[in-house]
Amino acid sequence: MSLTRDWKEYAIKTTFAESAERPWPQLNPLAIEEYKKNIKKGFEGHIYKLPHPIICVSPQIKDILDLEIETKRVRIYPPFEINILKEISSAFEGVVIPEGNIKLEDFKPIPNSAVNSFHLEQHSSARQEYYCQGLRIDVEIGAPINKIINILLEQICQYTHQWWLRSGISPFNGMKRFGFSIGNNFEIIKELRYHGAGNVESSWHAVRQTQLQLGIELPLDSQKWLLIGNHVAHLRPAEAGFIAFYDAIASYMAEEDEQCILNLSLCVEILGNRRRLLLNQSDIKADELLTTTDLVDDNIKAVLKKLFIDRGHVAHGRPAHVLTTDSTFTIERYIEAVRAFLSGYNQKLKPEDWITSSSLEIGKSRKKNNTSGGESGRK
Repeated sequence: MSLTRDWKEYAIKTTFAESAERPWPQLNPLAIEEYKKNIKKGFEGHIYKLPHPIICVSPQIKDILDLEIETKRVRIYPPFEINILKEISSAFEGVVIPEGNIKLEDFKPIPNSAVNSFHLEQHSSARQEYYCQGLRIDVEIGAPINKIINILLEQICQYTHQWWLRSGISPFNGMKRFGFSIGNNFEIIKELRYHGAGNVESSWHAVRQTQLQLGIELPLDSQKWLLIGNHVAHLRPAEAGFIAFYDAIASYMAEEDEQCILNLSLCVEILGNRRRLLLNQSDIKADELLTTTDLVDDNIKAVLKKLFIDRGHVAHGRPAHVLTTDSTFTIERYIEAVRAFLSGYNQKLKPEDWITSSSLEIGKSRKKNNTSGGESGRK
């Protein structure tokens, strides 16, 4: 097996052909030379469609991030809106739908009368928001563009709490597209129009699915945009503990509770031990961490201990024991407990420790102390 994660990229462009019947206009040679000189050598502009939208206060973001990354110049423009409605409405043009009772018997087209062009967006009543899924980046050839985009989205998620940027499933655009009436033999029913029926509803209806925001999200504004640009310029990843929490939220919203439990546990272990390292204490295993941490009170610690019991079961391929045997514990209760833990970490973290904390390596001090026969750094 040969493993590779490189993208195979295929590009196509139009070629404009001059002919004797339709010759190109005569131009001054100086104008031609000036045109060629104006083409920036070694650079290329790229347009991306992001997997999920970034909610922006769009008119406020004017700054283009002009960065030098690993000796290469990179210019990142503020995210912009794209025509999602057009993409959705044209996806089923000319498509035929399978039909049959016991075996596949026929294919039927979606009728032209079926509604297919509407799109849902959630907007706050307190502010105008823009769902931006387009991104322009100008790069010097050789810049690590995929790494740059990953860190950009990671940092946006960290500062705006837009958890869906970590999700493999769009919460704004579910899979269902149409519903229709079927007959006793599962045939697609066409509406019956007859004299005296009055208004006849179509037997087809368009469907769009969306999940509601959780209330923690913030739009991307110009201040956050510039701060994120500074992190991207240094290829500085977001705080892994925070990202684990947003991964947990994304897993929860996608109804992947086992993965949610694993991500919540990871968040606690990372942030709890980074708190200890900032206090010049050694990092420790989860069971002792949950007993000694100063980030939450005893009530929250009790919930987190149940979370880690379930983490142990899930990590070994078993159902979450506590959630399946004790009705007083829910996945939502776990999320709120870890959110309190994250909030405690934020409150204890000094502004000057922000960058330092995210780069602390967990496991080094534990390994050192195990070699010396104890955890002498623990307080």
